[in-house]
Amino acid sequence: MWKPRGYAVVVATGCSLLLVATIHHGTEIGTVGEVLGPALALALDGGIALGVVYAGVRVRDAGFTRSEEGRVARWTAAGTFLAAGAIGATLLVRAIEGRPLVEPAFPLLVAAGSGALGGAIAGYLAVRQEAEARRARDATRAVSFVNHLLRHDLRNDLSTIRGYADLAGATGSDGDDSGSAADAGDSGGRDAAAVIAAKADEGLDRLETTSAVADALLGDSDLHRMDLAAVTREILEGLADRPDVTVEADLTEEAPVTANDGLRSV
Repeated sequence: MWKPRGYAVVVATGCSLLLVATIHHGTEIGTVGEVLGPALALALDGGIALGVVYAGVRVRDAGFTRSEEGRVARWTAAGTFLAAGAIGATLLVRAIEGRPLVEPAFPLLVAAGSGALGGAIAGYLAVRQEAEARRARDATRAVSFVNHLLRHDLRNDLSTIRGYADLAGATGSDGDDSGSAADAGDSGGRDAAAVIAAKADEGLDRLETTSAVADALLGDSDLHRMDLAAVTREILEGLADRPDVTVEADLTEEAPVTANDGLRSV
């Protein structure tokens, strides 16, 4: 079953209101015999109707899906009927009370146009906000997936490097000690293997810390009780071999906090 696009419904609503206003005020010119009053009235309700048409064009260019455009159209229709119904109810009360109704079509047109314009704007903003929130959720899921993928691959690679470094160090230590040159070569190989192993360990630690920070930012972190004082002392111990750095700290015995492993990088 064919259904019109939502933006087309909004544009059609504005065009219909503009057409009715033009016919009404054109007839009014012949009735009252003057142009200024009906022209000003047409500028008011016709201008509002043109605003509804423009709102429909904005909905068309917003890149919404058919379903989202349909929601904007429903907002527009609801605003039109609610506003026109409210003014119509007041006019009905006046008629029941026997009060004179002076040009009831004009306030009805203004109310219907204002309701349609307000409904279109409200629907547009509501749909756009929901679409942006959905895109943000999709982006968060994508970043989370990439984070876990990189974490898995890098951990495997660094673990492989660490294993080969251990193997190289063990091979060097088991070599033949027949000469000083061989001893120097073995010593150099063991030193290189030790450096590789240390750097691999640093990379693994940094990977875990970075992953913990990413999990915290993405809302996927597993928080647990940690001792901030102990973490600080551990970091300070790593600076002990830096003679060019002097750090003084006054730490309590314990400083329990709720955090994850990313605390070490903060």
